[in-house]
Amino acid sequence: MAVAFIGTLLIVASTSAAALHGTDALLWTNLRDAVPKLNPALLKAGFIFLVIGYGTKAGLAPMHNWLPDAHSQAPDQCLPSFSGFLLNAALYCILAIFPSSKPQQATPAGEEVFSWWFGLLSIVVAAVFIVAQHDVKRLLAYHSVEHLGIIALGVGIGGFGALAALFHTLNHSLCKAMSFFCAGSLGQIYGTHDMRRMTRVLRVSPVWGSGLIGSLLALIGVAPFALFLSEFLIMKRPWTTLILGCLLVPRRCGCGVRRRIAACHLDGVGAVEG
Repeated sequence: MAVAFIGTLLIVASTSAAALHGTDALLWTNLRDAVPKLNPALLKAGFIFLVIGYGTKAGLAPMHNWLPDAHSQAPDQCLPSFSGFLLNAALYCILAIFPSSKPQQATPAGEEVFSWWFGLLSIVVAAVFIVAQHDVKRLLAYHSVEHLGIIALGVGIGGFGALAALFHTLNHSLCKAMSFFCAGSLGQIYGTHDMRRMTRVLRVSPVWGSGLIGSLLALIGVAPFALFLSEFLIMKRPWTTLILGCLLVPRRCGCGVRRRIAACHLDGVGAVEG
């Protein structure tokens, strides 16, 4: 957060010639209207510091290392707000500076390139690590890295992709809050968050078991859940369809789905532990 604070100070310093004082210099609408008067060097430097600082808080790769450990150790009651609100709020702090930081031209700005490269890297990193997780809370943490990467990619695409990214933000918040509520309740029942030991969840707790399975299916982008729709809208552009298809479809349609469903032992095999 210290890095993000430095970025905020640099953004405010860039408004010295724009007659913006106090909190007026922090409103993105004022910054957007004062773009011609902003100091471009300080603005660019401030944007870089904001991306690093708030990108770490949002869990974007490669600054995501803290996220799985923090989510796996945090109390179950805190995780819905951590993942459903805190991560999105940090990403919004980056998005708020976009209108004033990109130049008035048709070609992609450096800020947009920053966004979709961080987004692609987050998706790749999450896809590599997510299939090897056994702790359900760490699994959901890597899902957060993936979906924040998808949101960053949509914003980097711009246009309708940015609108779809905002829709994805809402969908991810609701779905991730539900998944952590269900995972926490099942963890209290079983005395563990190890999916290899959480067997026969539908028989032990039909409500929380159904909620967890349904939220996991939504998080991996299964139709007709809203996350599928928002991801589909982001994939509207041909090159985005190719990239996201290569990264997401094989994992989700293959080992990802089988691992999560098998981990819950939907066939009823196994005994309750804890």
